[in-house]
Amino acid sequence: MTDDVLTRLRSTLDIGDTLPDGLSKVWIYRGRILAADYRSPNGAAFAFDITVDGSTAHVAVAARDDRSGAVVRSACAPIAVSTSGKKVALASVDLDSADAAEGLLAPMRRAHQAIFAAEVARSAAVEESTWTHDGVAVNYVRRAPKEDCDQIVVVFTSIRTVATDLDFDGPEGKYLASNRAELVFVHDDHAAAFCYYYGTDRDDQVARAVTAFVRDLAERRGVGLDRVVLAGMSKGGAAALIVGARLPGATVLSLVPQLAIGTYLQGRSEPFLETIAGSRSDDAVAWLDTVVPRALAEATNRDGHYYVLTSPGDDNCFDGLSEHARAAARLKNLNVLVAASPRAEDHFSTLKHLLPTMISLLGVLSSGLRPSLGLAATTSARDVATSAVRGRPRGPAALRAARLRRALAAIRATLGAPAKS
Repeated sequence: MTDDVLTRLRSTLDIGDTLPDGLSKVWIYRGRILAADYRSPNGAAFAFDITVDGSTAHVAVAARDDRSGAVVRSACAPIAVSTSGKKVALASVDLDSADAAEGLLAPMRRAHQAIFAAEVARSAAVEESTWTHDGVAVNYVRRAPKEDCDQIVVVFTSIRTVATDLDFDGPEGKYLASNRAELVFVHDDHAAAFCYYYGTDRDDQVARAVTAFVRDLAERRGVGLDRVVLAGMSKGGAAALIVGARLPGATVLSLVPQLAIGTYLQGRSEPFLETIAGSRSDDAVAWLDTVVPRALAEATNRDGHYYVLTSPGDDNCFDGLSEHARAAARLKNLNVLVAASPRAEDHFSTLKHLLPTMISLLGVLSSGLRPSLGLAATTSARDVATSAVRGRPRGPAALRAARLRRALAAIRATLGAPAKS
């Protein structure tokens, strides 16, 4: 019955029309209505949470991360019923009343306005700025390095619901809080739709500008490109490869990058495809599929260290490594980490599964270390099960295992080194 009540209530609440700024979606999940993801200009991320208890609906606002919690609690204090952790209770409304919808929307509106208007002091170590090259603006957020660290980490964002959001919750997020390097988060805001930091209409003007920006960043710090790490996941991982290939000596850390961007975007994010390739045609898809492999084949950065994290479940990246083995073989220090696991069955689960590994590697690289890993593959009987009759595998799991062995052999041949497990 609760789900039926929530469904009827959801249909009567014009949340998107009442509070459009920053809203990602409104949906029912685990016995509650959620309205997320809001992100205010001051960086506070929050969501509204509506639950039903009998004939009474309760509305609260919840911070989405630790930093936002203080903003939400402070801004909503004048209208709060109670506060618990990151969640602030705003009102309880009788669903049988004639103005039940407005009774829920009114406190949400007041909380939304208060959070958006809140003044938030940014850490003195963090700054926002713009750098321009040939008319292309590179907007970024920077966090100063800790102590005497001379490493620079440039982070490219993945596809985000809110275009201004940054991976790792940005320079003040908890994920890279202990990282000692200078952190530079570059926005992919060069068009109405994401352009993968490449450019628009098949022109790589954005990639050229970002490449020049990274060079200038290193020069201003007085360090060589061998002290620079370009990092990203998914879309950001592809961008790290494209830009990193143009910067001799730089290090690239790429988690599940799309090696065939066109194929990935087709039928999924076609405005991005049209932005970069000029159309949504099959020809545009085929052309965009060549962007990353061509960047590797034509790389001027052949001596820098490359770290690619993937799994057999992430077809676009995993299969692309063997398909473009010749281009990858030009990179003298290519390291591929493969996790074969039931927790990494597709692109997004692989990203989630290997994200802690990426964060750990960022810590290692920010210490100035560049470990040579070659092919590091994690496989086990539990992770990739096989069954055999007279030595012949059978079943989907066995076929997946056989595919894994073939692909690893191709990648190993490309790297020219024995696998490390």
